[in-house]
Amino acid sequence: MADKEASCKASSAKLGPQRSLRRRRKELRHRAQSLVEGATDPWEEVEEYETDIPEGEEDEFIDEETAECAEEVIEFTYTIRELGAEMILGYVWWSLIHGIAPMIWFYPLNELEISGYEAFVVTILSPIFTGISAVLHFSGTIHGIAFWRVLSLVGVASFQAPSTLVRLIMLAVGCGTGMLWFCGMIWSKDPKERVLSFWGLILGLFLLLLLRIAYITVNPIWSDVTSNRVVLLIAVIAILDRVYTSYMMSATQSGAQSKSSIEPQDALVSGPGWFLVALGFGALMFLTHDVFGEVSLVCRWAVSGYPDTGPKPNPWGAAVIIALGIGVILSRYQWTSNVFWWLIGSTGAALLYFAPRYWSMIGGLLLAIYTMSIWPTMIDRLFCRPVGRTLTLANLVYIILVLGSVWVVAYNFVPGGEFTRERTHVLLGITMVLIGLALRTKSTPDVKEAYGKMKKEENEKDDKNSSHGQLAPEQKSPVTKFNNVAFLEEHGDKFWFFKTHVIPVLVGVIVLAVILMAVRFHRLEYSQPNKEEANVFSAMIWTVHFAYDNTGWPSFERAAQMISDTNADVVGFLESDCSKPYLGNHDLAMWFEERLGMYSDFGPSTRDHTWGATLLSKYPIVKSLHHLLPSPEGELAPALSATINITGNLVDFVLVHMGNDRDNLDRKLQAEELARILDESLNPVVFLGYVTSSPRSRDYRMLTEMGRTKDIDATDSDRWCEYIMYRGLVRLGYARISHGGLSDTEVQMAKFRIPPAGTTYQDNEILTTSPKDVPENIRFPNRFGAFYKGHYSAWRHHYHMSTPKYFLPSKKQNAS
Repeated sequence: MADKEASCKASSAKLGPQRSLRRRRKELRHRAQSLVEGATDPWEEVEEYETDIPEGEEDEFIDEETAECAEEVIEFTYTIRELGAEMILGYVWWSLIHGIAPMIWFYPLNELEISGYEAFVVTILSPIFTGISAVLHFSGTIHGIAFWRVLSLVGVASFQAPSTLVRLIMLAVGCGTGMLWFCGMIWSKDPKERVLSFWGLILGLFLLLLLRIAYITVNPIWSDVTSNRVVLLIAVIAILDRVYTSYMMSATQSGAQSKSSIEPQDALVSGPGWFLVALGFGALMFLTHDVFGEVSLVCRWAVSGYPDTGPKPNPWGAAVIIALGIGVILSRYQWTSNVFWWLIGSTGAALLYFAPRYWSMIGGLLLAIYTMSIWPTMIDRLFCRPVGRTLTLANLVYIILVLGSVWVVAYNFVPGGEFTRERTHVLLGITMVLIGLALRTKSTPDVKEAYGKMKKEENEKDDKNSSHGQLAPEQKSPVTKFNNVAFLEEHGDKFWFFKTHVIPVLVGVIVLAVILMAVRFHRLEYSQPNKEEANVFSAMIWTVHFAYDNTGWPSFERAAQMISDTNADVVGFLESDCSKPYLGNHDLAMWFEERLGMYSDFGPSTRDHTWGATLLSKYPIVKSLHHLLPSPEGELAPALSATINITGNLVDFVLVHMGNDRDNLDRKLQAEELARILDESLNPVVFLGYVTSSPRSRDYRMLTEMGRTKDIDATDSDRWCEYIMYRGLVRLGYARISHGGLSDTEVQMAKFRIPPAGTTYQDNEILTTSPKDVPENIRFPNRFGAFYKGHYSAWRHHYHMSTPKYFLPSKKQNAS
């Protein structure tokens, strides 16, 4: 019986190559027909073929070279399909991680203190559960990864939640399961799955940047309900497709390969490798999010006043995504992990923070190249370490650094703030040091616990084979080869997949991003209003509340519609710097500039540690200065002084957000400095200020007396925050509009007439609330109702607090 079996095996061995070639050709023809007809999946198991090839016609039908070419094309398109699905899911993953911080920030933003809801951030520490072997095993299976991915979509759907708290809970669940999905991908036993998943994450980041370019700084997932539902549907399709292709892939693998594709290496590594890698990976996550979560951020670190503002985010944001792409392309080289390359990256970080304008931009581009170039080597080091402890600590570091970015700005409202005040440079330095320490470790495993059992089984198998004489003596103790995550050797080339799949997709995304940026730049137009009286203009001040409404949802479109309805010519935004990671990495100035067709001045830069002060104007901004007002005790107060050309007349504007009312010395010093700026203004001037003082208080008097300005309505005693003052202009009207749930602060507006230069004039002193008493072109829009006495509390915009008011010339003025 044994002889007969051996004879059959020998016969099969002789016929094997011929039958293999025949089967291969039949399979290829079947696949080709399936692709054309769409009848079946071309990669399914093909035991029986609908297309029969007569044996005599096989050689005439297809030759071996054509067969190989066809197989390569089919394999390429199939892998691109898998990579595309992973890229979509990578985009979802980044969106979840970027989305949790602004949602948590909503609560302390409203309460101006730690609220307790910050505890939801611990859901990002979910990898700690992979310390349970059953969870770790489940997370690495096809259905385990699919389960976590489906559950993470709860976070995406949170945008449609009925309340803020429900949305926060859903988003926290999505982030927690997203991190478990990350564990299952990066520590997968299948090397191809690891490669696909990792590059899907990287390309997903570029897709995020691309879509934010298309949506002008806003992530479509968190933009509007329609976009959210579209992304949710596409993500579901991508998950189902990956489940299907993963099952097809596993079905074609041999039993040995499907059981385990990790080949651990029992290497000796000095030092606490897993600890340093965790610190470095958490720092890298923070750096990527903080500086490169949106392409305009680098430009806002480098911004300055007019006329030399530095690089504008449109179109210079395109340079940022190109630099990030260059970093990915360079990541294949080993020198990206050496100390000299780290020094170049650190130099870029220093230039970004300390250098002015274009030098800062150059530093940001260097840092962008460096950041993306080390992702593969960092992920390889992460994979070599035990998943639970390493990723949990990494996420903890990421959380601490994000909180650090809060503490350096919100130091006046948090414990220990006096030690973190205005220390972004320290935070950036710590980030770079942690990354550098991680890269000093080796990209080989230094802890046996993660793979000890598998290693033991492999050694037992080797010993058994050796005892049966299956290994030569010199092969008795083989050195196993370690498969990393980012670059997997295929077709005899370690970078084959990277060069043939990743780079083409990456280049395609970047090219599309540059095209979209160019289209936006070409479409950007500034159209000056066509008015009946060219020397009449309106000014508006509003605390935009970082473009989040009073329930935590983004308010971009509603705010733009409200501003458009007011017909305001000059708009002063306060609380407008949303470039921080906990505020969504948004660029409000750029968004409103392009949406409303208005000139913009971003105000003090992101690295200046303020909440922001942004000026929008329908008229060209001639020059501007950014001020950081004296703030020895409290939060740093931003101010902006600008000169605007209004139909040939130069008018100065001063926009400010003064310190908190409890910081008495700060407000005194700030009022003095503002009074100096106002007093030195040579042109007619408008003051738009968040003063945090009552009318006729010390600070109020400094602005009106030392600054030589007049209150738009000195009879309005029911004010505390916002004030409009002026000099050298004729007042025409004053209005207060309820916030309508878009912010915690109302809108204030004023209308002025610019008197002819070199002439004497008298201001309007007669007050009326009847719009019939003034010409139609002077009236405020009726979109916000009519005169309303008292506070309007309904959640829609309406005139209130006994406005609108109009100012008329006296009888003497009319007579003259």
